[in-house]
Amino acid sequence: MILCLDWGNTRVKIAIFDQKTRQQLAFFEKKMLSLLFLKELYAKYALKTAILCSVVHHSDEVVDFLRGNSHFILVSLETDLPIRLKYATPQTLGRDRIVGICGAWSLFPHQNCLVIDAGTCIKYDIVTAAGDYLGGSISPGIGLRFRAMHDFTAK
Repeated sequence: MILCLDWGNTRVKIAIFDQKTRQQLAFFEKKMLSLLFLKELYAKYALKTAILCSVVHHSDEVVDFLRGNSHFILVSLETDLPIRLKYATPQTLGRDRIVGICGAWSLFPHQNCLVIDAGTCIKYDIVTAAGDYLGGSISPGIGLRFRAMHDFTAK
């Protein structure tokens, strides 16, 4: 069983997989994920692997728990990926974008893919049929757009 955590700017998303079948999905405000909840998941699902994709400074105690209780993968530029990063400045690339592209590539291998992720920010990313990640664009998400309009316009 595999635990996948996506620690974003607004929420933490958790999914548990048995091979390619999703067993559970949960969402938390990013400050609400508790170590107790993770311990309960480990007890219930006998998790063997944990993958963490984070675009924020995440809790060290959560990382220590994951590292100590499973084969742990922290997504980074050093992670072995099924695609090639052709992005000009990969060190500035959000790990969520890398994971989204890898997910598209695993679902649609050897096909051109456009991945659209609408969260705190809206991201558009492209991977070619050859498996080359070319980049994309990022812009404020709907909540940020509404706040900007409210705060920076007269009416």
